[in-house]
Amino acid sequence: MIGAGKLQPSDIQLVVSLLQSGDVEPRQCAILSYGRGMDHLAIEHMVPLLEELALHGADGLWAVLDIISMILHGGKEPSKPLIAVPRNVLVDPALFENVPGAMGGHHLEVLVKLLSRNDLFDRGFARALVKQLLSICARSRADIFHELAGPVSAALRALMDSHPQEVWAGVARLLRANDWRVRHRLETLIALRHADHLGPGLLYGLPS
Repeated sequence: MIGAGKLQPSDIQLVVSLLQSGDVEPRQCAILSYGRGMDHLAIEHMVPLLEELALHGADGLWAVLDIISMILHGGKEPSKPLIAVPRNVLVDPALFENVPGAMGGHHLEVLVKLLSRNDLFDRGFARALVKQLLSICARSRADIFHELAGPVSAALRALMDSHPQEVWAGVARLLRANDWRVRHRLETLIALRHADHLGPGLLYGLPS
């Protein structure tokens, strides 16, 4: 019912309260942004919902990425009030505890590329993000790695353009890992892309 009409700021506050009471689930909130249902709202009106969703574990974090992807769909540039939200979500340790299907990885890739393209990474954040992205190599659930391998590899390529030292530091650490599964998964991330066997691998762009 809430998403049936044109959303108002009061509707956003209502959804926040329903999240807090447990009467709605995070994945249900992402639907509110579909069909450009939030386009008319100021970013300041949407941030409370995004911040509340981020408190609800992996499902809430992925819902945030979903909503932000819809807000910025079509090449819109992120405004300052919105920037801090995806930055915090992308490095939240709970993000990779679960993955909501292929679109989750797509939203991850899109937002990393957008932040990189707009030069919104400092070295500290780049290090934290690389560590987060590479953490899928050590996940006990193989399905999480396989679901995210493509988007994570693409995100690392975007980071390689602006922060090659940070990417290499993270990769080099895992290359020395004792666990063969971790090394094998890392090799999958940095290998040639399946659709471009003659193209460069991830580390091709590493400065000498």
